[in-house]
Amino acid sequence: MLLVELIKQPRSLEETGIDSELLVDLILKHLYEGGELDLSQLADRMALAGSIIESILNALRKDYKVEVLSAKTNDTGLRYRLTDVGRSEAKHAFLRSGYLGRTPITINHYRQLVTAQSVFNCSISKALLKANFADVVIEENLLAQLGPALHSGRAIMVYGIAGSGKTFICQRMARSLGGPIHLPYAICVGHEIIQFFDPQIHHPVYSVNEKADYQFQTQSDKRLILCTRPVAISGGELT
Repeated sequence: MLLVELIKQPRSLEETGIDSELLVDLILKHLYEGGELDLSQLADRMALAGSIIESILNALRKDYKVEVLSAKTNDTGLRYRLTDVGRSEAKHAFLRSGYLGRTPITINHYRQLVTAQSVFNCSISKALLKANFADVVIEENLLAQLGPALHSGRAIMVYGIAGSGKTFICQRMARSLGGPIHLPYAICVGHEIIQFFDPQIHHPVYSVNEKADYQFQTQSDKRLILCTRPVAISGGELT
């Protein structure tokens, strides 16, 4: 599947690929934690279109788990709050899963994202590698070895004495593996949610405001975040 289709914002419950019961649990937990929330606040918290959230809220209202409050002064939207039955259900939802955040994507969706953004799709030329090391003093014969190794898409072991710049070289090599990639905040496997986004490893390309503008222009899935390609480096002494 093309990447543009994989990052498109879902417009219906079916397009999310997520079981409705899991989404109900997530909404209940957000309302339990947030108290009184309007539709836009819930949509922002769950990273889904308001129409999807509204359809679930309507079902919860029929089950007497959610009640509607009038809008506050200067607000245009109705507010939603849990009933006693809803609070009880929310507590059970927390027992089933402690996750509270954006709606996850399915594991199959994640597999497709990985395939579409794989390093095997990157074409690495000698000119590109030289450009990424243009401001670094490095031997030509080393570049001649790094290029084919990087182009192979396989694991690479860079060895040398301590302080010789191995980590720095690996970080520069990563620049040649294409532009930023779309990563999920969380992944759903069955009814289990796995927190995926790690700010220690994943570095967003846009600030909060820039990201909002980008998503408005592209209508991209808010369950995904555009990050520089992550680099995980492991080192050890061979003695």
